[in-house]
Amino acid sequence: MGDKVHRNSLKPGYKLNWYRIEKVLGQGGFGITYLAYNSNLDRMAAIKEYLPIELAVREGDCSVHPLTDEHGKLFHWGLDRFLSEAKTLARFEHPNIMRVLDVFEANHTAYMVMSYEEGESLQEVLTRRKTMEEEELMGILIPILGGLEKVHATGFIHRDIKPANIFLHTNGSPVLLDFGSARQALGVQTKTLTTLVSPGYAPFEQYYSKSDAQGPWTDIYGLGATMFRGITGVPPMDAVDRSRVILKGGRDTFVPALEIGRGLYSDRFLRAIDHALQFREEDRPQTISEWKQEFPPAGHPVPAAKRGSPISPEKLATERAPDTFLERPQTKVTPRAPYSEPSRWPLSRSVTAALAILLLVAVAGVAWIYRGAPSDLVTQVKPYDQGQQGQKVAKVDAGHTRESEQERSVKIQSLLTGAQADFEALRLTQPENDNALQGYRKVLELEPKNGEALQGLSNIADKLVALTQHATAANDFTQAESYLNEAASIVPDAQNIQLARNELDIRKTAQARADAEVKARQDKAQAALKEAETAAGKGDTLTVLTKLDQARALAADAAAIATVRDHLHTQLETLATAAAKDAQQALKAKDTVKAREALKRARDLKIQADDLAVPR
Repeated sequence: MGDKVHRNSLKPGYKLNWYRIEKVLGQGGFGITYLAYNSNLDRMAAIKEYLPIELAVREGDCSVHPLTDEHGKLFHWGLDRFLSEAKTLARFEHPNIMRVLDVFEANHTAYMVMSYEEGESLQEVLTRRKTMEEEELMGILIPILGGLEKVHATGFIHRDIKPANIFLHTNGSPVLLDFGSARQALGVQTKTLTTLVSPGYAPFEQYYSKSDAQGPWTDIYGLGATMFRGITGVPPMDAVDRSRVILKGGRDTFVPALEIGRGLYSDRFLRAIDHALQFREEDRPQTISEWKQEFPPAGHPVPAAKRGSPISPEKLATERAPDTFLERPQTKVTPRAPYSEPSRWPLSRSVTAALAILLLVAVAGVAWIYRGAPSDLVTQVKPYDQGQQGQKVAKVDAGHTRESEQERSVKIQSLLTGAQADFEALRLTQPENDNALQGYRKVLELEPKNGEALQGLSNIADKLVALTQHATAANDFTQAESYLNEAASIVPDAQNIQLARNELDIRKTAQARADAEVKARQDKAQAALKEAETAAGKGDTLTVLTKLDQARALAADAAAIATVRDHLHTQLETLATAAAKDAQQALKAKDTVKAREALKRARDLKIQADDLAVPR
C-alpha cells in the first residue's frame, strides 16, 4: 500500500529555515506534523505546523491563510495560543513528556520543533496486539504519570490523552505527545469540539465546558480510557452516549474494567482504572498523586489465568466477563454501586439512608409496573420467587437485552471513531465505502437521534461549504458547484449553504460579465492589429503607430504588436531604398528638383525605420 496523500501539506524537500521536510507523520483537524532533517545539527526532528482545517488553507506559495476574512480573527487567536503552548512546553524537561526544542513563525503560520526518535505509538501496538499484560501497561502508565504530575503542577493540562499520543521508544520507554490545550481552546471558540476531541478517550466535560471546568481529572480520564483500551481491546463507550442515560437518571451503561478483566489483571489495578473512568469529574481522582496511590505496588502478584484470544468489540458486547469470557462460575449478579473507596470517601449516614429510601422506592415502582403488566411478562418474572430455575430465566432475559444494547453501543462507537478519523483526514464523501459521511449515516441507521452523528453530518456540510468558498474565491466554479451540491445533499436547509450558493451565483455572474468585457477588448485589439498590418504594407507609419497604440491600450498580445512593427520597419527600409534609387535616376537625368524630392523622401523613410528599430 502506498503512502497516504496529504494534499494540504508541505511537500517533501521543502526548505523551512534550516529544516528540510521529509514526509508527513500525521495530520489532524488542528495541524500537520512532519518528519524533517535539521541540516545545522545533522539530525532528524518532528515539526508540528499550525493549520486548522476549519479555518485556513494553504495557497500555492505554501503560505497559510484564513478561508475568509471572518475566519481570520479566530485563526490568529488560535495561532497565539499555539505559540504560547509551545513556549510553555519548552520549559518542561522530563524523559516521558514531549520535548519542545524550538518554535518559530513562517508562511503566515507557526511551527513547533520537537525531538524525534525511532519507535511506534501505543495505538500501533494495540492495533497489532489488541491487548497487553498488566506489567506492560503499568510500565507505560507510571512513567507518564510522573511527567504529567509535573505538567499539572504548572497549571497546564494535556486534554488529548489517547493511545495515538503515547509514543514508545525502541527500548520501551513511553513519551506523552501532542498536548491539546490550544486545540481544545480553539474548538470552544469555533464550536467544533466534536472534531477536536477523541471519542471514547475524552470525558464529558470536554464536550460542553470551557477550560475552567477541566483539570487533572480530565487527563486522568484519558489515561484510564487508554488503559481500558489495553485491557479490553476496544475504547470505552463515548462519554456523550453515556450521558444520554445518566443525565436522565438512568443507570450508566459503561461496562467496568473490573467485570471484563477480573482473573487476568489484579483487582486493585482494575478498580483504579474504573475510578478514573467515572462519568462525573468529582467522582474521579482529583490529582495524579491521589490516583497513583490506588495502583498496586511494583512486583505485586498478577493473576496467572490463561489469556485467550484478544477481545473483539463483538465479544466485549456479547460475552460478558462475569459469566463467560473469564470462565468463572456463574454467580448472582448484584447491581453495581457507584465507585467509591471507603477509606477515602466514607458515606455519611444521611447519604446511606437516602440510598435506602431510593432503593425502596425503586422496588415499589417495579412492583407497581408488574401489577399492570401483560400476563406473558408476569409469567416470566413470577417464578423468581419460586426457585432457582425461575431466577435463571429472568437473568437470561435481562442478560440478552443488555448484551444486545452493549453490542449495538460498541458498533456505534466503532463507526463514530472511524467516521471521525475519516473526517480529520478529509475523506468527507470519498472514496466510496471509506468516508466520514457513510460512517455517520450508518450510525443514524442504528440510532436515528445520535447527537454525535448528527453533528458529524453538520460538520461535513460545513467543511464542504468552506471548500466551496475557497473554490469560489479561486474562480473554480465547477468545483465549487460540486462541493455545494454535496453539502446540500447532506443538510438541505442549512442557511450557510444558501448563503454560499448566493455568493457563488454572484461571483459567476460577475465573472461572466468580466469575461465578456475581456472578449470585447480582445476583438477590438485584433481589429486594430489588422488595420495596422494593412497600413504597414503601404508604409503608412502614422496609421500603423496609431493603431498599434490602440491595440496596446486594449492589452493586445505584445508579440503581435512587435510583428507588425517589424513588418512596418522592413517596408520602410524597402521604400527608403527605392526612393534613393529614384534620386540617383533623377540626378543622371539632371532633374535636380525630382532628385531633391526623392532624397528627402528616402531620408524621411530612413528616419522612421530607425525610430522603429528602437524598442518601445
